[in-house]
Amino acid sequence: MTTARAMGLSLLMGLSLLMITATSQACLQLPPNWEASGGQVVDTQSKIVWQRCSLGQTWNGDSCVGEPTQLTWQQAIGEATANRLAGYATWRLPNLKELSSLANGQCGAVDQAMFPATKQQRYWSATSAGHNLDAAWTVHFLFGNDDYTDKQNFALVRLVRDQ
Repeated sequence: MTTARAMGLSLLMGLSLLMITATSQACLQLPPNWEASGGQVVDTQSKIVWQRCSLGQTWNGDSCVGEPTQLTWQQAIGEATANRLAGYATWRLPNLKELSSLANGQCGAVDQAMFPATKQQRYWSATSAGHNLDAAWTVHFLFGNDDYTDKQNFALVRLVRDQ
C-alpha cells in the first residue's frame, strides 16, 4: 500500500470514528427539563406530565414491567379517557408535537432512564392526518420519525396530562 493511500485510509477511519463518537455523545444528552417522580415524568418546560410506562405496563419502583398493549387509535382514545393513574382523570393521548419531543434527536430512541422498557415501535398521537381522517400520526421510537397510519391498525400508547 502506498503511503498516500495509507494516510488517506487513516484519515477516513479517523473521521468516521469522530462522527460516531459525536453522534453517540449527542444521543446520551438528557433534556434538562425532565424530572422523574415514580411512575411519572414531568416536563417542566412544557408543563406536561408523562406516564413513565407504556399502557399495559406497570411501574414497580425501578422499571416498567409487563408487555405494552397494542391498540387501535379509537381504543387508545378510550383507554386514555378511562385511565386513572395516580388519581388523575385527565390523561390523554399526546399530540404529535408532544409525542415527537420524546424522540432523542436523530437517535430516535426514547431515553430509557426516564422511560424504561419503551419498545422501539410506533406510538399513537391524538393528531389525525388532516388529509385523511381515517389515519392518525404516530412516532416510531426506533428511528424517531413520524408518519401517519390507518386508525384501525395497532400501535402502542404513552399517555400525558397537563400539569
